[in-house]
Amino acid sequence: MKAAQVCYRKLLITVDSKLIEHISAVLFDCGTLGIEEREDGLISYFPGSTTIEQINAAMDNAKGILNGLGLSSEFTFTIEDLPHTDWTTEWKKGLNPIEAGDKLVILAPWHEYSGDRLRIVIEPAMAFGTGHHATTLMCLEEIEAAALNTKDSLLDIGTGTGILAIAAARLGFTQVIAIDNDPVAVETARENVELNNAARVEVVQNTSNDLNIAPRARGFDTIVCNLTSETIKNLLDKILEAAAPNGTIILSGILKEQEAEIFHYLSLRNIKYVRVKNIGDWVCLSFTPGNCTPLRVAVS
Repeated sequence: MKAAQVCYRKLLITVDSKLIEHISAVLFDCGTLGIEEREDGLISYFPGSTTIEQINAAMDNAKGILNGLGLSSEFTFTIEDLPHTDWTTEWKKGLNPIEAGDKLVILAPWHEYSGDRLRIVIEPAMAFGTGHHATTLMCLEEIEAAALNTKDSLLDIGTGTGILAIAAARLGFTQVIAIDNDPVAVETARENVELNNAARVEVVQNTSNDLNIAPRARGFDTIVCNLTSETIKNLLDKILEAAAPNGTIILSGILKEQEAEIFHYLSLRNIKYVRVKNIGDWVCLSFTPGNCTPLRVAVS
């Protein structure tokens, strides 16, 4: 009997959630097709052409990087070979409809939903997010809150699937610009924008780590940036320049242990009022650049 062809390799890693960001970077360098984060670790998928030796080498590299950062390198992993049909079924099983805030629901094209929430349909692309991760969920909630004050313009930095930009359009923002420096992400976002008939969303490829877009005359009323803390620090001054004085800036993708450093960066720029949300080990910060009231608010 002919053995089934290996189309994908599934890597299951059991690790502390605080280390996922570092390990994920190594996996993307190794050519992962995408990463699904779990409470106790992550799942990564590789093409069948990726050898087990290459994956083992990537795991050794990850341990070396964690050790170099003074972090624990204790994690376990298993590798499983998957034919194409098994991989597709496996991936879809973990993608259930998810409600966000008071008004939104995130669906895949094959989901059935009869509720009255605003629908956002995302064709899953594992590397970019589908609304299930805490950082994306908190951004969706904060965009909904920002829409209560103004629905003029929103800038989505690092748009990925375009989920946040599409949500803004669903919530009534009249001008939405979504940027990303990854051409695959840009194509994915454009496909999802078309799938959702979100004509208000313009997806722009950013060719550098700078905010390479034409500035609005009075700044964006809302800016959302769901990236890593290091990228946020590098872009923070550009983000502040692009924001309207009374607008809202939403920063996510920040681990609890990185919160103090981001607060330091904000305080150096005279930002003193910050709304903090957290889910698990992740935090999301929202603030208005022109508000200097010395108060910090935490929301669980």
